[in-house]
Amino acid sequence: MFVGGNSIAAFVSMLNNWITSLGLELPAEDIVYERLKECARSNLDTSLEIVPTIWGERHIPQSTGHVTGITATNLTLGSVSAALYKGLVNNLHSMMPFEFLRKCGVQRIVGTGSVLLCNLAMQNLVQRVFGLPVVIASPSDAGYASEGAILAIQMETDGELTFGGKFSDFQNSLNVHKTDSAQVEG
Repeated sequence: MFVGGNSIAAFVSMLNNWITSLGLELPAEDIVYERLKECARSNLDTSLEIVPTIWGERHIPQSTGHVTGITATNLTLGSVSAALYKGLVNNLHSMMPFEFLRKCGVQRIVGTGSVLLCNLAMQNLVQRVFGLPVVIASPSDAGYASEGAILAIQMETDGELTFGGKFSDFQNSLNVHKTDSAQVEG
C-alpha cells in the first residue's frame, strides 16, 4: 500500500538499527528526519532508484521494494534519501499519471500529511513528477482536500462513483465512461 510516511519510518528504523549495531549513540529521531531531508535536497538528480513498495500495493499486493542503479558514488545518505523520496512520488504517479489527472480536471496537487507538509524536497519532487503546482494544505484542511477530490471524480463520471476495487479498475471505469459519453453525443 502507498504509505509514504511508513516507508520513510522503515528507512529511519533501519538506520537506527545500523547505528546501534555499530555501538554508536542514537541521535534524536527528529534530528535523523531533518538530516535526511537536508541531504536529499541537494541530491534530487541521483541515478539511484528505489521502489519503496515494501508492503506491496492494493492493486499488486505481492510487489516488493527494490533498489537499482547502485554505483560507487551514489551510496551517500543524500542519494539514498532522495531516491527513496523519488520512489514514493513515482509510485504515486504510476497510479495517478498526469493524463488521468488531466481527464479529471485536476489543475493542482493539494498536499497533505507530514511527508509533504514538512519536506521541501518531497514538495519539489511532486511538482516535478506531476507537472502541476503543489499547494500544501494545513492539517485542518486535509479533509476538505479529499472531499474535493471525491467531488471532482463524481463530477467527472456524471455523479457515478464507480470505485470499489483496484485503482486500475477505477481508472478504466473513467475511460469507459468517457468512451460511452462520446458515442452517445456523436
